[in-house]
Amino acid sequence: MSSIVLLVACLVACLGVGLRNYRVYECRQGVLAELSRLTQQDRAAGRDWRRRYQHFGSVSYGRMMVQFWRPVASFYPPITEQPTGTTP
Repeated sequence: MSSIVLLVACLVACLGVGLRNYRVYECRQGVLAELSRLTQQDRAAGRDWRRRYQHFGSVSYGRMMVQFWRPVASFYPPITEQPTGTTP
């Protein structure tokens, strides 16, 4: 009986890790797509575009996976259209 309980617990844990992995991947892909879009706008406007990617590299994939109690979207602050430190 205890073997079955242990097996079920392991399966639930594996499904949880798989689901978390999918959510982390989707979140990072979304952030990367938004950064890419904003970077293209920055380049067209002649602004520094490299600093936007520092935003992406500030959080590792592993950290997002391990800190499962935090919502995935909470790792990245909102990305603004207007670059920090510039005036319209």
